[in-house]
Amino acid sequence: MLNFTHFLADAMEKNFQVDVVYTDFCKAFDKINHDMLIEKLAVAGLHGNLLRWTKSYMSNRSQGVCVKGYISQFLPVPSGVPRGSHLGPLLFSLYINDIARIFNYSNYLLYADDTKLFTVVKSIDDCINLQSDLLSLQKYCETNQLFLNVDKCFIITYTRKINNIDFGYNINNKVLKRVSTIRDLGVIMDSKLTFNHHIDHIVAMAFRSLGFILRISKPFKNATTLKILYFSFVRSILDFCSTVWSPCYQIHIRRIEAVQKKFMKSFNYRINGVVESYDETLRNNKLLSLYNRRKMYDIVFLFKNLNSLIDSSPLLAKIIFSVGARLPVRSSRSLPLFVPPKFYKTYTRNNFVYRSTNTYNNEFFNIDLFNTSLCTLKRKLTQTLPCL
Repeated sequence: MLNFTHFLADAMEKNFQVDVVYTDFCKAFDKINHDMLIEKLAVAGLHGNLLRWTKSYMSNRSQGVCVKGYISQFLPVPSGVPRGSHLGPLLFSLYINDIARIFNYSNYLLYADDTKLFTVVKSIDDCINLQSDLLSLQKYCETNQLFLNVDKCFIITYTRKINNIDFGYNINNKVLKRVSTIRDLGVIMDSKLTFNHHIDHIVAMAFRSLGFILRISKPFKNATTLKILYFSFVRSILDFCSTVWSPCYQIHIRRIEAVQKKFMKSFNYRINGVVESYDETLRNNKLLSLYNRRKMYDIVFLFKNLNSLIDSSPLLAKIIFSVGARLPVRSSRSLPLFVPPKFYKTYTRNNFVYRSTNTYNNEFFNIDLFNTSLCTLKRKLTQTLPCL
């Protein structure tokens, strides 16, 4: 997601538009041909006992339904990978791993059965090329006995241009529906890359969850129990994928923070019988504000990227180091460690690479990102952030 949003920000900074086609496979995990899967696994390098075991694992399966102790007739399962298994998603990914060969013009990203094709559109020729790759995808699905659910395939144009190129992309001769917002791996994306819709959604959902927790926990007096409920059912909503959508405008920052403020006010009154200030309550309970938590997630992800704890080479290639920078302590004369990429528009400047490198340069330059363990880094960030 971060690679994708950085690509969008880079294109929109140059006043281009990016056309993205979101595709949906119909019952993808249930349609995999077993013989074709075994053949592809053999090409990928599986052989001997492991390949024979995999073939045995897929063969002679049956399934039934059990409701209130009554079991239906068991029927054979001639295709697909087992649902709910650890191997299921892996086998599906290996099955469609060769899909990369069919795209000649477009960029693409895969996550299990979620596939999106995208390209920067400068002229109508770019649209025609993207349509050509859609045709290749259609043929690939026919060859591999997969089926696209065209009604759930959408096109969205990311841009802030006034005059866009609107092209009628189609699959199986059916024009794809054009939308202005779409959910991408749990994050609501909008055509202007503001994430306003996503923030509206998570704040509303977090308030609903918080209201439910406060109602059912009225008899509870244990502070740890209340915090666990809040962390699990409310704060997790506001933390999810924050490195992608972290807001830069104060109006959004305050709206998100209001959820935790409401909980801390209720928590403090219920446990201590008094109402303290928000900052004081956080300090007493050794908690971070949601704003500071998002900063911590940014630096942690930056650390993981720099130390190869995650595989994100396109994003790593965007991180530029200052020549002659000192580590870990920077004097007033030394250069900052990172050179943030040049973005001049507020909404593009808030992308992860710019935001995280700029935050590190300004606030965490005393922390060594290269000779520190992940646990030590988190401890140092937790100790430093409340003081900012």
